Amino acid sequence: MTRPRRGAEESTGEAEASAAKSSAQTSKPKQKEKEKEKEKDKDRVAKPSKEARDANDDNQTTLDKHLVQTEKATDDHLDDTLKGFANQLSKLASQEYIEAKFKQMVTEDFLSTKLKELEKEVKSEFKKEIDAVHKHVSALQGRVEITEKTVEALRNKVSDMETSIEKVAAENILIKKDNEKMKEQLTEREIKLKFQAADINNLEQYTRGNSVRIYGVNDPEKKETSAETAKQVVKLVKDKLEVDITVADIDIAHRTGIFQNDGNRPIICKFVSRFTKHDVIKARRKLKKSGYVIKEDLTIQNAKLLEKTKELETVESAWSHEGKIIALLKTGTSMVVNWKTDLDELGRIE
Repeated sequence: MTRPRRGAEESTGEAEASAAKSSAQTSKPKQKEKEKEKEKDKDRVAKPSKEARDANDDNQTTLDKHLVQTEKATDDHLDDTLKGFANQLSKLASQEYIEAKFKQMVTEDFLSTKLKELEKEVKSEFKKEIDAVHKHVSALQGRVEITEKTVEALRNKVSDMETSIEKVAAENILIKKDNEKMKEQLTEREIKLKFQAADINNLEQYTRGNSVRIYGVNDPEKKETSAETAKQVVKLVKDKLEVDITVADIDIAHRTGIFQNDGNRPIICKFVSRFTKHDVIKARRKLKKSGYVIKEDLTIQNAKLLEKTKELETVESAWSHEGKIIALLKTGTSMVVNWKTDLDELGRIE
């Protein structure tokens, strides 16, 4: 409906232009006549004759009449022109005129041309849309291919990782078995080492079977000789223990530790005979509350074991005899403590 309306508007514009042209052609002769009359009047005014002055009044009257008539005629012609123009506009604006013009414009050829143009335009737009869709689909296909390749690569990696995990799991099983074997071997070796350590400790303790450690003996000289130390041991044993010995009964005697002005270093004394050592150990009870102390010369391992045994709440007292640790429990039972003894369990005995 928009195209016929445009045709009607074009027809209305043509009619208005034709009416304006007709009005302009009609008014031109009148204007020329009017200009000629004005020129004649100017010529008459330019002549300063007596007759002109005498007839001035008559001519002026005649001119006025002529101008009035001319203006009247012009107005009448203008009214006629305007009426014709109005009638023509009314005709152009009528529905019948518009429909007639529309029928003249809307022909089969016109419709065919417009349909072809519209078809061509639709095809062009449709082609553009299809091309855009094809491009979008191509881009999506490219992305899908990239995604598929990525997924495939990830699958391969996962497969490789699974294979690696299986290998690692199998290796772990073997390692666990090897570890168990190694643990068993270590346990066996530890047991052997403990037995060996016990044997070494017993052997060392046996070599100390003739020795004792003496505490509390005066230590005035930093550079005290073994002979001087042996004399002090002989004097202590004779005076305090009442055991008759001589320097000849002592194999070696010496101080241990760092010299201190306000302290007394311990003495290790090794007797020639083990019987002499037994006599000294038996008589050491006489040193109670004297400030002197005589102990068996224990190995480091046995000395630590004796101290730990004394610290147990279930033990009343502990001592050593012939290098062995003896514990007297609060229950009244005595027992030998060695490296095989579970001290934790011993501490829980009631």
